[in-house]
Amino acid sequence: MVVKTLFKTVKREISRGFGRFAAIFAITALGVGFLAGLLSTAPDFYKTIDAYYDNCDFMDINIKSTGGLTSDDLDAVKGEKSVENAALYKTADVIIKDKDGNDSAARIYGCSDSCLNNKSGINKTSLKKGRYPKNENECLALVPNPFLKQPEIGTVYKLDNSSGTLTADTLTVVGVVESPMYMSVEKESTDIGNGRISVVLYTGYGLFNTDYYTDIFLTVKGAKELNAFYAPYEKLRDKTENALKSIAKERETARLEELKQLAVNAALSSPEGKAAAALGLTEQIKQQAEGKIEKPVWYILDRDANVSFVSLTANAEKVNSIAKVFPVFFFLVAALVALTTMTRMVDEQRTEIGTLKALGYTSRAIAAKYLVYSGTAAVTGGALGLAIGLYLLPTVIINVYHIMYRLPEIRLSFNPAVSLSAYGAALVCILAATLFAVAANLKEVPSRLMLPKAPKSGKRILLERVGFIWKRMKFTHKVTARNLFRYKKRF
Repeated sequence: MVVKTLFKTVKREISRGFGRFAAIFAITALGVGFLAGLLSTAPDFYKTIDAYYDNCDFMDINIKSTGGLTSDDLDAVKGEKSVENAALYKTADVIIKDKDGNDSAARIYGCSDSCLNNKSGINKTSLKKGRYPKNENECLALVPNPFLKQPEIGTVYKLDNSSGTLTADTLTVVGVVESPMYMSVEKESTDIGNGRISVVLYTGYGLFNTDYYTDIFLTVKGAKELNAFYAPYEKLRDKTENALKSIAKERETARLEELKQLAVNAALSSPEGKAAAALGLTEQIKQQAEGKIEKPVWYILDRDANVSFVSLTANAEKVNSIAKVFPVFFFLVAALVALTTMTRMVDEQRTEIGTLKALGYTSRAIAAKYLVYSGTAAVTGGALGLAIGLYLLPTVIINVYHIMYRLPEIRLSFNPAVSLSAYGAALVCILAATLFAVAANLKEVPSRLMLPKAPKSGKRILLERVGFIWKRMKFTHKVTARNLFRYKKRF
């Protein structure tokens, strides 16, 4: 019977003072929506990027060497049981000229035909316009952004081949692609031109007049099943890096011997070398040639060396940091709104509370009415806040980052832990404020509750002591100033 009466009175209070109910409803929806939405933004951001990386077989580890890399190095890397796949690349930073004669710093990637045509390989590109190259004079250009120059299909670039490392002097753009290596509008650095890469091109090995490779890109077994932005992925990747370090020592030594032999052969086949050999100075030539060769060093890098990945991670962490602080203000405001609203409601219903106590209703039963009232507003408001916040905020924030990054389609997810935390925090704040508001009245006896509550006594405020201001204030302004200090919660 008590429960039935309780819900009947709560329903009556909602319909009789809907504005009061709506205030708690709205502030709870805002608080829960902001907290859940902000806390979900970084995970949704991570999930979106990680899925794109997985689809493109984006490298987990990048190996470079001061002495160049060979197919034997690739075989050694593939022999490591934790390596899923590996591919050799040739890269060169060169100065190029467009049809208008403007110089730009370009980075050219050379890879196998299957990788270039996106049939297999690592760091797969996605063709957006045009076709794939058919010879070493054709290339793919990276999709432009506001900070990269915009090559069109048919654009011919003249290459500065003063170093002799290239087999052609021009490259013709036949296709435009997207690459997981370049998602940020931030330019990568180089030691040529103005120090910043303005154009990125992809072609085959045939363009390069070198017998060595500059990079080995590889993926780690089991890495796709993990999110690249969390610790388990880093732990798995680090294990492979440690295993590769032992391989590096062996391959550095082997490559040193290869380079020494190449240097000796070059020295002996030169006119000076042949003349010296005729004089029986072959051994001295060998020692001199070998002495000029330094031992190669392997550099084992991970995604933290990629500008786009580092930038994406940093910006997602900024959103996460804001999410831990900003919603706190909403919950403080929600608690204050609930406290003020419920205090007014309880003060207005003092007589009713006194009557109920006189009729034998317990303090717990009377408090339950107000807790159910505010709790209903909090529960319904929180549900609406979750429904909107989990979708709206991540979508809006991630879309804003399109200014800085080329992002794939957003992948939103429901995070139970985040949702329950936001929902629970809001409910606790509202119910605690309600209980605080009603507790003082429940301590009084029915006879006193049935009498109107005595108004707060007036008192001099600090402003009154500043005579030259107080004397010049109008009467209504003085009343307003005093009321602000008398009813601080309303303020």
